[in-house]
Amino acid sequence: MEPSQRTAGWAIATRSLPRCTVFGVLDRLNDGQVLSAERYLQSQTLEELGIEDWDSQLLRALIPAESHLMACVSPPTWRATGVSVLSRKGLAARAEGVRWHRKVGRVLIDAPAGAQTGRLAIVEFVGMSDDWNPEFVLFRETPFKDEEKKRCAGWCLERQLWRDPCQLVPEVADGLFAFYSGRVSVAVKHCVETAVFRTLQDLARSWGIPLIRAVPASAWIA
Repeated sequence: MEPSQRTAGWAIATRSLPRCTVFGVLDRLNDGQVLSAERYLQSQTLEELGIEDWDSQLLRALIPAESHLMACVSPPTWRATGVSVLSRKGLAARAEGVRWHRKVGRVLIDAPAGAQTGRLAIVEFVGMSDDWNPEFVLFRETPFKDEEKKRCAGWCLERQLWRDPCQLVPEVADGLFAFYSGRVSVAVKHCVETAVFRTLQDLARSWGIPLIRAVPASAWIA
């Protein structure tokens, strides 16, 4: 079947890895096949359909409300949040237990459960500057221990490790989001695979667009 004859929709790629399941979605409609650069640019984006902040909606839908979060973003993304040492948002975030620091040209953020200022900053702005390097969000039900924080940071900062989310999920994190150049991938425990797919179906239904299956190779960013 020619590309023009295939049904376009919000294509969800799914792939089962040894220790986790990964899902991949794009910021635009497509027919589920691997897109060339030309076809990617020609595809209708979710924003053009009036679906604003679709990626923030995705995070809110898939991350449990009382999760502990860690994130690795670019400095421009973190500046855009307005969270800084002397800002009102920054003071509020620190009072909630949020901590952040720069390392190897990235900003690492640790936001404990209940830290609404830090959570909103991550959910609303992550992926804003992901054209050259991925931005990551990790979540889990219980607090990250110091050694686990080091493992998460080390993985996020080492390009060679990005291809294998199983190094973090499920042992260190319940889930891992990767934002890269218009694509969002999420790695989750095998046991929640069905629940995650149903949530994605619900999102597509709420937006009024069809959800279709994409080729498994496009499920993860690396």
